[in-house]
Amino acid sequence: MPTTPHYAFGHGLSYTTFHYGEIRLARANVRAGETIAAEVTVTNTGARAGIESVLWFIRDPAASITRPLRDLKHFECAALAPGEARVFRWEIEPGRDFAFPDADGRRVLEPGEIQLFAGGRSVTLTVLA
Repeated sequence: MPTTPHYAFGHGLSYTTFHYGEIRLARANVRAGETIAAEVTVTNTGARAGIESVLWFIRDPAASITRPLRDLKHFECAALAPGEARVFRWEIEPGRDFAFPDADGRRVLEPGEIQLFAGGRSVTLTVLA
């Protein structure tokens, strides 16, 4: 029996289609205690109105302990009319959004690259020490 899922997390049926633009960051790096905005423009490219759920995932490819390949961190839903575009925004706080419990259960924020994903798009953000 295969162990891979038949559908990706967040997969759903719709009577319309949506296009995701490139993910935009205010800057390429962030420090603990700072915030940074990530934005993506989503356009309803179909002929019918629809509701889109924008799911923001992260991946830490070099964490000191094994982390999920994609970790859901933020989501937002909005109804879009045909041809309508909307900017979805996630205010990232590294201590809240990128930290994880270490082997002793202490919350730790490690410096390094974090990959952000939304709607099949991705961008890399660097967390500075």
